[in-house]
Amino acid sequence: MTDHSALIERLEGAANGVVSMKTDRGDYGLLNEAAAALSDLTEWRNIATAPKDGTVIIAMGRYVEATAGFPTMAHFMAGSWRQIGKGVMPSMVCWAWKPRDVLGAWPSEPLPSAPNQAKEVGE
Repeated sequence: MTDHSALIERLEGAANGVVSMKTDRGDYGLLNEAAAALSDLTEWRNIATAPKDGTVIIAMGRYVEATAGFPTMAHFMAGSWRQIGKGVMPSMVCWAWKPRDVLGAWPSEPLPSAPNQAKEVGE
């Protein structure tokens, strides 16, 4: 897996070295734009900018009574940030967030094969 900070540095370095060159596909300024977009996706954001419509995010937070924080999946529900889990989880104090799909779509759990599928194939 590629380290995103290293990839951002490589894109910025490549763009700085060839920023004035043109090709049939456009100018290398696109590398700067790609580096900026990737940086924007991977940087932690202030929790004040997070969606409060129930969207699940990756958050840095702590339980209200705790003194240490941790990364977790959270969403805004009933007026406060809550960790994703079974039932209603306790409120959390969150201070930073990232979009949940920052690395692309999350894979779905594979569905078990139908019990009759093996019989149908063998018949």
